[in-house]
Amino acid sequence: MRLRTENIHEYRLKCNTVAQITLDDDFNVPDTKDDIELIVKEWGNVQTDSVKVNKDKATVDGELKFALLYIGASSDSERMKPVKMTGKMSFSENVNLSSDCTGDYVTCQASIEDLSIKAINSRKISVKAIVTLKLICENLQDIQMITGVEETENTDIQQLKKELEFVQLAVNQRDNFRIRENVTLPAGKPEIQEIIWDDVDVRNLNTRLADDGLKLAGDLDIFVMYIGNGETGNVQWYETTASFEGSLDISGCNADMIPYVNFQIIGKTIEERPDMDGENRDIAVEVVLDMDVKAYEERKKDVIADIYSPSYDMEIENSDTQLRCLVVRNNVSSRVSGNLQLENYADLMQICNCTATVQLDDVTFSAGELVAEGVVSANVFYITSSDSQPLGSVHTIIPFASAIKIDGVSLMHLNTT
Repeated sequence: MRLRTENIHEYRLKCNTVAQITLDDDFNVPDTKDDIELIVKEWGNVQTDSVKVNKDKATVDGELKFALLYIGASSDSERMKPVKMTGKMSFSENVNLSSDCTGDYVTCQASIEDLSIKAINSRKISVKAIVTLKLICENLQDIQMITGVEETENTDIQQLKKELEFVQLAVNQRDNFRIRENVTLPAGKPEIQEIIWDDVDVRNLNTRLADDGLKLAGDLDIFVMYIGNGETGNVQWYETTASFEGSLDISGCNADMIPYVNFQIIGKTIEERPDMDGENRDIAVEVVLDMDVKAYEERKKDVIADIYSPSYDMEIENSDTQLRCLVVRNNVSSRVSGNLQLENYADLMQICNCTATVQLDDVTFSAGELVAEGVVSANVFYITSSDSQPLGSVHTIIPFASAIKIDGVSLMHLNTT
């Protein structure tokens, strides 16, 4: 008797390791920039370049890019003006893994837990950052299913079949997606002499699979603060939203698959350009996204649950395995709000930009609903009425807990997916 078998390709989680590292270094202010009077705003972004695995150890190489906006004053001028300073810190960290991952697929997700930039003196700064590294190791396993019996002379073989419903990982690919947009200043704004600060973020990213790849569409939120051209050289800012769309070439996908897409901004470039009249009124924006694309295919398969024959004895060996299945697919929005008290509220004249990032700490299941807990890190950038401190920013942390109702799901479903 010969059995017909079929293999199901499944990526299984082998280990999930989280490590925190501390980056600390001092930087001198370039000679071309003014002395530091007051640090107003800071920004940081961390990305990994490579992950090298040797048995149960991984070496993660990457860099932290940072920028700060400060109020500077030169010796030949009493006027305070905003100045931008940038830099980067490279790191190479050894992380212990919970198992031997040699030859397995290992990815690393890096995020900044805390960033602090302080002025040591007027010509030197201290940069400290806490970076979280999350390493995920997956290995490909072939799960063998018995689907039938080859035709033989024994026609008295009895089979009990069972239909299995599962999702199989069909696409697992990482690629870069570039967004290039060009915006023009309104007629009432002066032309750009120097860009001193920028903030770019991707909002409302929608993805869908097609036969020729992954389709993307979303909004690019652009904020630019600059020194206006002219004798006064006042601080100006402009904020706008530009829609974009594009596609990634993904082999082996189709419109019926279930996409799971994560992205991270790993690079951005903003520069002023002359318009048709030769004035610096155009802003060219380029953003690079690191796309992690997974696509699952829903499948049904009839397998043998039991078999016997009255003609001869059979020894049946059973083994348990777990297959992924799609239980709930839903997108939910949750509103988070909070109040912020400024220490020197009288100096605030106008809010010019607000940014926020969400950090999800834990997801628990109870009484037919998922509870997502985390914090929103918000920053408010504003203009003041003080000549000695024309700019200011304030940072706050807002905790949240959002409940998501999901019907027909048990704890067993969540543990096996």
